[in-house]
Amino acid sequence: MDSFDDDSHERFLSGEQIGGPFARIVEQPAKCGVRFRYECEGRISGAIPGQNSTTLRPTFPTIKLFNYSGRAKVVVSCVTKNPPFRPHPHNLVGKKSCKDGVCQLVFCDGICVFNNLGILCAKRKDIRERLRVREHLRCDPFRTGFGHKSQAFKIIDLAVIRLCFQVFLEGPQEGQFDVPLDPLVSDPIFDKKAMSELSIAKLSHYSAPASGGQEIILLCDRVIKDDIQIRFFEEREDAVYWEAFADFKASDIHKHFAISFRSPKYCDVSIATPVAVNVELRRPSDGGTSESLPFYLLPRAPQDPRQRRKRGTPPAIACPVVCHEEYNVLPTITTTETTAMDFDFDMNCIQLDANELTACHELWAVGGASEGQLLDISESRANCWPSSEEFGKTFACLV
Repeated sequence: MDSFDDDSHERFLSGEQIGGPFARIVEQPAKCGVRFRYECEGRISGAIPGQNSTTLRPTFPTIKLFNYSGRAKVVVSCVTKNPPFRPHPHNLVGKKSCKDGVCQLVFCDGICVFNNLGILCAKRKDIRERLRVREHLRCDPFRTGFGHKSQAFKIIDLAVIRLCFQVFLEGPQEGQFDVPLDPLVSDPIFDKKAMSELSIAKLSHYSAPASGGQEIILLCDRVIKDDIQIRFFEEREDAVYWEAFADFKASDIHKHFAISFRSPKYCDVSIATPVAVNVELRRPSDGGTSESLPFYLLPRAPQDPRQRRKRGTPPAIACPVVCHEEYNVLPTITTTETTAMDFDFDMNCIQLDANELTACHELWAVGGASEGQLLDISESRANCWPSSEEFGKTFACLV
């Protein structure tokens, strides 16, 4: 394996600026089309597909040379997702062209297709050795150095890489590829096994003002911080009537399993009755979505509660509520015949579906319901509160 001298980058050709040779990635790798394999698994990782690959028409990562005819050599290695693009400890593997985690190919027709590249991921205990080998080869496309070796497992995301393509043109001496072009960096490639099926486990609120801005916490299965969206949408007559995305940043995602976000603004903030919409997780890289959950956008509450009826707010259905003696504040209860019932108590929101509401009324009607029976229903919604103990202390029964 040749060494790739960092000093050679002093002679990069800015081909597009001077009208000379330059290279471009004409087919990016698929963002999550391959699983990163460990060496101990005893099988080679599948070939990285192209972003436009289909079952009937497979494609692969491809680069193309412009303003040049002749032989060239390309060196491909793994670099980190974020700049500065440092050498990544994961290795590339292939049948003939890969050695020591780096791929080398010579091509002469101006186009090079990488149809046999797989990714062999590094265990944490092997990271230093992998980077030591890369340093020995002097394979450091952006001359970032290898100072990150000792703490690489803390600062490098092992679930994502980029491919770096270093192209060297053949010089005057045959067989000497000593004229480097600017290195190319691909789009991120995510480990397919880390891209779990999207699923919403729980929401802190199931309704929000139509004006938007409600802070909500969503619990979910593992997500990639840079590849996730929260989509709100309303369907009418089997067509999407309205959609908007929640406002949050990657820093608002906690350990890949919880997202703090603000609800979006509805297209009509002057609604007089609640609007039923849906909320789902969406992965931009492959368009994958979670199962959607119902969500309600609420009219703007009047500043003076006494004006509620004058502003046309739907009348509340009166339901008896029994509280412990130590609590003398009753929650406001509103509902419709077919939708959920919302309880606003100290800015918390609880939702009972139609079945739970019917069960409460039936228990109350027979007159023989014990406090424990009613509490069973109320505590089934305790996950909407900070703790089931607080919920149980606050409400003895909801009917």
